[in-house]
Amino acid sequence: MDYPKSVPGVGLVDGKFVDEDPIGGRAGSLIPAAWGNSITDEMLTVLRAANIDPDEASTEQLLAAIRIVASKGSTRPPGDDSEYWATTEFVADAIRSMMPDRVGEISFEMRILPRVGWLRVNGAVLKRDAYPELWAYAQASGALVSERDWSNGWFGCFSSGDEATTFRIPDLRGDFLRIWDDGRGVDRGRRLGAWQDSTNRWHEHTGTASEAGDHIHTGWTDVRGHHWHDLYDPGHKHRNGFGSVGVFGTSPGEGYGPHNGRRNEVDSDVSYSGISLGAAGDHDHIVGIGAAGRHGHLISIAGEGASEARPRNIAVAAYIRAYRIDVKRGK
Repeated sequence: MDYPKSVPGVGLVDGKFVDEDPIGGRAGSLIPAAWGNSITDEMLTVLRAANIDPDEASTEQLLAAIRIVASKGSTRPPGDDSEYWATTEFVADAIRSMMPDRVGEISFEMRILPRVGWLRVNGAVLKRDAYPELWAYAQASGALVSERDWSNGWFGCFSSGDEATTFRIPDLRGDFLRIWDDGRGVDRGRRLGAWQDSTNRWHEHTGTASEAGDHIHTGWTDVRGHHWHDLYDPGHKHRNGFGSVGVFGTSPGEGYGPHNGRRNEVDSDVSYSGISLGAAGDHDHIVGIGAAGRHGHLISIAGEGASEARPRNIAVAAYIRAYRIDVKRGK
């Protein structure tokens, strides 16, 4: 910047401009054209750097230009500990460089709604052009299956959606997570993202009963009360034949035998036996049961439980990072 001390014959006093003093006989300071033009050009350079058109009626343009130029100034390199200001651009870039690319990362939080940039891991179908970073992550994840396979138990994977414009994110709701076996052999045959139903490890249940030893079981019957026993007797009769014994005659009926023309037959009356049973009265019937010998008893154990095997647990929400927040643009 041009400074009047370097211009001879200007009439400065202690390096400063002074007014004319007729009484004291002092001439006023002069402003040479070269110096005045130099100062004017320097101020105009600041305005041009700020893209401000000079306005003779304004007295605040230089200040505005300085503020604009200062906000666009270059930032000191990393490691510089001077007191120069850092530009917004530098700060934003520094923040972005320190923030990892977390798109596709799954986070567990005790909150109902997801944070900005996150989505619920609920198997939602998304537009590829709306979430390009997440779709790129799904393609590179190794856990991308067809929509048909996803619906048949691959709920921990991404799906390719309609194969054109959409894709689906995993659905972790209501399920426990298990670290992928990855060839260890503990959970053989599992692929990343595969769903597995509940089960218990194979085991047996044994049961015992205390031994009773040699013993006798007694029994009884209910009292029948006073009652009768009925007896039916149909009765019977005796048939008897009568005739002459070994007598021959000349007239029918007078003799018996092959030469007798008729024989006499006599029927006897029905004769009942007269049998009856008396009342038994109130009584018990004692039943004796023989000894069973030393033995055990088989026991059947009934099943119990709920619709799944589960440990004690606490419900927590799962969210997936869907896109990065652009710090530079503030969105």
